[in-house]
Amino acid sequence: MSACTGEKEIKQEEQVEVTLTEQEEVTEQLTIGADGWVEYDHKEYTVFAPQDWEMDVTGRMNTTFILFSPRDSKDDLFRENVNLVKEDISKMDMTLFDYVKNSESVLEQYMTDLRDLNIEQKDDRYWLTYTATQERMDLYFLQMMEMNDGVIYILTYTSNDQSLSIHAQNGKRIIERFQFNGFNL
Repeated sequence: MSACTGEKEIKQEEQVEVTLTEQEEVTEQLTIGADGWVEYDHKEYTVFAPQDWEMDVTGRMNTTFILFSPRDSKDDLFRENVNLVKEDISKMDMTLFDYVKNSESVLEQYMTDLRDLNIEQKDDRYWLTYTATQERMDLYFLQMMEMNDGVIYILTYTSNDQSLSIHAQNGKRIIERFQFNGFNL
């Protein structure tokens, strides 16, 4: 990553090798593009994020990764985030549509004060938006669900604010730019 070092030339791209987890040796290549976004190139997928978003690959809350936005201030108690959860349904007799319908039922059953649930299909992706109360906080969720080789990929942007903030714009863009390696969707 580039830093203010007094050098006249700013690097547009830098590649770094990073080991992600102790459980499974997975190496990821990081590239900083001309647009200033970091490209996390994993063997299964590629995800792009602003340089100031923090990547957590510890598996916290059963996620593959969580990208945290920077804090808006020192008093900011909630960091907007995008996370990826995968669920293998290859041995089940279930389509992506079935999975989305089941998810709708699960949300209605387990999310406190679920409201404004909207589901749209765009190409091979399902988009869900909703608000709910979780841990006594009103939260806004934008989810994208897509299936690849029998695995459901669920990318979720979570915010405590529905406004069109820069974090919301970036969260949506992170999800929209997500792609499986080997082909673009």
